[in-house]
Amino acid sequence: MDAKRWIVLFILMLSLFGCTALKGERLLKNEKYQDGLATFKRIVQEEPKNAEAHYYLGRFYLALERPEEALTHLNQAVQGEPQKADYHFWLGVAHWAIRDFESERNSYLKTLAIDPKHVPARLYLAHTFLDSGEWQEALDNYDLVLLRDPYNPEALYNRA
Repeated sequence: MDAKRWIVLFILMLSLFGCTALKGERLLKNEKYQDGLATFKRIVQEEPKNAEAHYYLGRFYLALERPEEALTHLNQAVQGEPQKADYHFWLGVAHWAIRDFESERNSYLKTLAIDPKHVPARLYLAHTFLDSGEWQEALDNYDLVLLRDPYNPEALYNRA
């Protein structure tokens, strides 16, 4: 197959399988939260079981400081694709935003059960231990963060 056909096939594959994630990440990076909200609401209406669309819709609701709505969609994402570590992580962030700290910690623990190398989940888990006065657990988790990310400013600061 010549190069032109490979390129066309690649673009077709992206449009079928990767477009949602690319669009979501681009809109988040460019802080186009209202555009993302409108785009992913439409996708969820058309495909109510699309876990990735629920994930991004939840992320846009969080960015717009609407955590209750985010929680609904992030729960849908987790139910649809329970092995996606990032879905559990962001569900934890939504729990934090509504001050449900027990569920927040449980979400980070689930994230780490799926992906033990997930630095943001490890960092935020350490924060939960610090906030609850569980000093040794906080220290242990900040140390684990620093093994993966030696210059992480939050882990360095809080570990001190």
